[in-house]
Amino acid sequence: MFLRKVKYYLTFLILSIIFDFLHAQDINTRITVVSPYEPSVGTAQKINFLPVFSDTLYLQPSFRYSIFPQKLMVDYQPRPIAPAKMVSDPQPRLYKSYLVMGMGNKVTPLVELNIASVRNEKYAVGFYGKHQSSHSDLKIDNGQKMWAGYNDNVAGLYGKYIGKKITFSADGGADHQTVYYYGFNGDTNHIPYGKDDLRQDFLGLSANVKAESNHPGDSNRLYYRIGGSYRYLTDKFLTGSFFRNFEHGTHVNALFSKNVKGFYVSVDGRVDNYNRSSSMDTLTNTLITLHPAVMKSATDWRFRVGVKTIINHLGENSFWSAYPDIHFEFNAVQDVVRMYMGMEGGLKDNSYAEIVKENPFIVPNLVVRNQNPKEDQGGLTREKLSVLAGLKGSLSHAFEFNLFASYGKISNQYFFINDTVNRFFFPGENKYVAGNQFITVYDDVELLRFVGEGNVRVSSSFSTSGRIEINNYKTFKEEKPWNVPACKVSLIPRYTLRNKIFVEIPVYYFGKRYALSPVTHQVISMKDIVDINLFLEYRYTKLISLFLRFNNMAAFRYSYWNQYPLQRFFVMAGFTYSL
Repeated sequence: MFLRKVKYYLTFLILSIIFDFLHAQDINTRITVVSPYEPSVGTAQKINFLPVFSDTLYLQPSFRYSIFPQKLMVDYQPRPIAPAKMVSDPQPRLYKSYLVMGMGNKVTPLVELNIASVRNEKYAVGFYGKHQSSHSDLKIDNGQKMWAGYNDNVAGLYGKYIGKKITFSADGGADHQTVYYYGFNGDTNHIPYGKDDLRQDFLGLSANVKAESNHPGDSNRLYYRIGGSYRYLTDKFLTGSFFRNFEHGTHVNALFSKNVKGFYVSVDGRVDNYNRSSSMDTLTNTLITLHPAVMKSATDWRFRVGVKTIINHLGENSFWSAYPDIHFEFNAVQDVVRMYMGMEGGLKDNSYAEIVKENPFIVPNLVVRNQNPKEDQGGLTREKLSVLAGLKGSLSHAFEFNLFASYGKISNQYFFINDTVNRFFFPGENKYVAGNQFITVYDDVELLRFVGEGNVRVSSSFSTSGRIEINNYKTFKEEKPWNVPACKVSLIPRYTLRNKIFVEIPVYYFGKRYALSPVTHQVISMKDIVDINLFLEYRYTKLISLFLRFNNMAAFRYSYWNQYPLQRFFVMAGFTYSL
């Protein structure tokens, strides 16, 4: 009863205090706000620890073990291991023979045979033969069809013996060529000459021998190369038989080189002799050349300095001349571009065989003088001197290039023009200037050349190569550089499909050329030549393949030599066989 009263009193006392406090507040109190309320949160300190359970009871493990050794009996007999052998990569198989046979339009057969010994460390011997001919006529400028066939034959033997210190090699053979002088000018309506009246045959014999040391890359040892060659050529136009007009060409050469105190010293000597029949030339032409040189090379550069001395015996007269031989090459961009420059000169002998190879439609028995002779007539001395500079290199493993420019002075440079002396008789007419043969005229010229060539390998299946050559002649006596193209361009893409199909598309361009009319003696501007070709080969097996060859696919009518139109569209089909 007493506790209950105490609770009542306490409750009443607390309530009285509360009401009294509330009554003391004054609602008219004025409050002044100095600044707006800005709530803020104080920095809290995070308790960063993980709970840890401590085990106060620690038991130390106790191990007891025993080892009982016991021998395991195995019935095994080891065999010795054979030593490893170094095996080289397998060499491709060499076949003893290679045969090519084909037939083209205009009745153009082709037969080519190559027989050679297989791989041998000591020797190599072989035989090579080829025949290609054409039996057709072509329409010349006056609309008349003239016989324009040709016949090319070559056969020869070759061999090589490799000794311990010296390698001997030799080859020899014969060649026969038939052409027809069908390039008459178009000033007459009818030419009463058959193919037998216009036929020219060339017969040639050749032989070469050489002895060479087997260590050309070892500059500390004496390297030498000694050789000789012989070339015989005869024709029978209007003579009825061979061996009346002929030329003997004999050549002997020797080269010795060795490293002497860090310099590579070489001496090159050569003797060239030409003896012709009296119907061609009564003078014997001999050139003796001595060419010493000193070379030095390093990783980034190399140079060569030499002097070429030439003595020319022409009949009973002798002339002496000397020409520099200076070349320098260095890295312009390491492993990318190399720059080279040089200065050189020389005396070129123009043999009858070389002239026939360049232009087979020349006047029979034509003798071409040497270039850059040292003449005693009028006290004049004309020597050749040329300078060149260029860049070569590879921008990557897929692109290689070579660019250079040269400037040279050449005396007695020959050019081909249509003959205006030889005339043909026509029934009931006066003599007719046919102009179907070529003679040479000479001039001292300055030649500026620009040459660029490159090779691009896009992939293992596709590649292309190209070359451009620009020739700028400055003549002094002749009006133009006759029959010489101002520009030559070649582009040859190649494609291989799975080593089965081979495609090649050679494209050639010959720029503007000039010829001298044999009748009016006026300058003739000849058409540019664009020659597009295609070669297809399907390799059926490793032994047999089939091919198609297309020449002048655009069927353009053009002439390389003035008045001598070439065949237009040409196609040949054939096969190759290896055994």
